[in-house]
Amino acid sequence: MNKHLLIKKLCEICSSDDWQAFNSYLEDELQIESTNLVLEDDILRAILSTENIFNSFLTQSQSAEFLIHPLLYQILNFALTYSNVHEKRIIQILNFGIAHNLNIAKRLSCDKILQNGNLIRNNKIIGRAVVFSATQALNATDKLFAKLDELNDSVKAIRAKQRYLANGYSGLSVRLTDDIIEKERTFNECEYTFLKLLEENGYSKAPKYLGVKNDKDLFSYIKGKTIAYTYEMSKSYIIEITKELKTINAISKKYLNDKVYVHGDLGTQNVVFDGLEIVGIIDWDKTFIGDEYDDFIYVFWVWANVGNLQRDDEKMFEILKTMIDTYQPDKQFRKNFSDKIWQRMERILTQTPIDSKIHQRIYDWVKWSQLWVEKYHTKILNEIG
Repeated sequence: MNKHLLIKKLCEICSSDDWQAFNSYLEDELQIESTNLVLEDDILRAILSTENIFNSFLTQSQSAEFLIHPLLYQILNFALTYSNVHEKRIIQILNFGIAHNLNIAKRLSCDKILQNGNLIRNNKIIGRAVVFSATQALNATDKLFAKLDELNDSVKAIRAKQRYLANGYSGLSVRLTDDIIEKERTFNECEYTFLKLLEENGYSKAPKYLGVKNDKDLFSYIKGKTIAYTYEMSKSYIIEITKELKTINAISKKYLNDKVYVHGDLGTQNVVFDGLEIVGIIDWDKTFIGDEYDDFIYVFWVWANVGNLQRDDEKMFEILKTMIDTYQPDKQFRKNFSDKIWQRMERILTQTPIDSKIHQRIYDWVKWSQLWVEKYHTKILNEIG
């Protein structure tokens, strides 16, 4: 069917909020159960504005109690992209998903969990869990963060020999089998080289690179919990990650002199915690050779949540000072530090395609963060460098 006519037809059905007509159209006309139909944003937005149609997605299939509608995954991930608009609907899906997944965990085991939630046993779909795949940090309420954590925990409770990891943003490409992480190959020699160097230097909080098998990169698994969303982390956590960064960079400088291996994405989603302790730093696939302050600035920006619209400006500066005092950088590191912060933030924006769904959100986040840098430029110059 013509794409424009498909959008028009489904939006018309949504406007009448006729769930029977909507599901019949998908199943009879489009055969949704036997296709990999991807709904357009306009249709997903229209679904979220309905009552009867939306609620029809929050039910199990009549033919099997462990099956849910295959499009629920798309609806949830679209809503998460605009969490400030659709939070009520997201919470409804998450509450349904948590209960559904825990029911599965009590009564079902499978060989693997696929990225869209399909549960596979003997190469057959035996159920479908509610999962999500956040690809960027979310700015939302504590209630939503807590619910997303609950959903992750409910997925982990499902017994599976092989599963896509529910932590962080890498659920689409990372699987865990027998305590070995299997990822799509990055062909990033900086990643492989530095992980080997960390292992050789006795650093135990990074995964070991185990080589390639079946055209996948293999790594050791670090047990613990990650935080996949934008929180304002406590000062104690920020001090601890700063100490880890100092140790990691010291190893780099043994081999690169004035440069270091930069993690490139050292947010909380890529740090493994055991309670209050940092036990691992994972997902080194973006590693590159860069400047010592690169990861430091990113940690400050994300862990202190400088882009938060309700931030305490002076508190942000105090956190930065605490990090500087903990890290004890040299004069070259400190020189023109506010300019370095600005440029690091700008780099994130330039790396986000302008036609991306998240470009506007990243743009707002960067520009709001840069307002703080501009405001504190003189103070950073006088007290840091």
